Amino acid sequence: KAGLHPDQQSISAAIGACTQGQSWQAALTLLGERRVGPERPDLVCHNGVVSVCAKAQQWSQAVALLAGMQANGPAPDVISYNSTIAACQTAHRWQEALGVFRDMQTLTVQPTIVTYNTLIHACWRAGGFWEGALSLLGGLRAKSLTPTIKTYGALLAALTPQARWVEALSLLGGLEDDGLALDSMGWGTLVALLYASGELEHAKKAYRLAQDAKVLTPWAKRERGGIDLHGHVVLTALTALHVVLQDMLMRPTGRYFHEPSRDLLLVLGRGTNSAGGRPILAPQLTTLLRKDFDPPLDLVPATGNFIGAWVIPSGHLLRWAAANRSGNALRSAAGATSTDLSR
Repeated sequence: KAGLHPDQQSISAAIGACTQGQSWQAALTLLGERRVGPERPDLVCHNGVVSVCAKAQQWSQAVALLAGMQANGPAPDVISYNSTIAACQTAHRWQEALGVFRDMQTLTVQPTIVTYNTLIHACWRAGGFWEGALSLLGGLRAKSLTPTIKTYGALLAALTPQARWVEALSLLGGLEDDGLALDSMGWGTLVALLYASGELEHAKKAYRLAQDAKVLTPWAKRERGGIDLHGHVVLTALTALHVVLQDMLMRPTGRYFHEPSRDLLLVLGRGTNSAGGRPILAPQLTTLLRKDFDPPLDLVPATGNFIGAWVIPSGHLLRWAAANRSGNALRSAAGATSTDLSR
């Protein structure tokens, strides 16, 4: 009604409703209308609109709104900058994200660990701007900020496209110094990076470390003696299968291993969550078993009620184990059981 003007609380509530519905156009319109009234939107209202633009992947709108706040007020705070950097990161606009970060430093707004984590993610989305990611790690330490598991996960992801496996292994020392331990996603990323870099032995060592930490396991919970790999990314699954077959050969003390006299059941999933709804792991593992193992191993569909499951027949396992129980094979496998990733 005429003569009635909304207060800051009601404006914030209206913008919050836009945020829930990701209606960035409505949020921007509401903000623009209220700028000419007696109750001009405050910083909380502006940050809400920046946030809704970020969630809607409208990075250019977020950047423009931030620029308007810098020029006309209210002065943006760390939340304003973090939301804008997040919008750029999500849209793969890593250069713009770093540009916002430079503005932030120029205006002496102190970044948080969230700022750095988002920027490192932006370096990953840039296709592996790993030098920038490692530089940001140094920058956050210079600010007396402590890295988190998300920091290390983002760093490993940023190192992956360019296969920077040496730098990835060097991060493990800093992780320990910070009193942190990789989670399942971090270990999976590291294992996949090592495998993709052609460092299979290091990949197997990393997978075994993750097993010892009870973070990753190839073994199925329901199908006793079977392995469940459909929760692994492809390269981590390939590494896990190498580990299982090598342990079958080596029969290590204190670690469960499969007996080659029994079929090895592999739960790989039906591909319902994959692009096109087609299985991904089964074709990859079939190629691996025929290419990397001598004599080759076959992967055949499981019979009965095992949907999305496959089997390596026991006859094939026995033949492969007999052919590879030689001194050279044993020495190679023994070296792979070391838990020192620096070797």
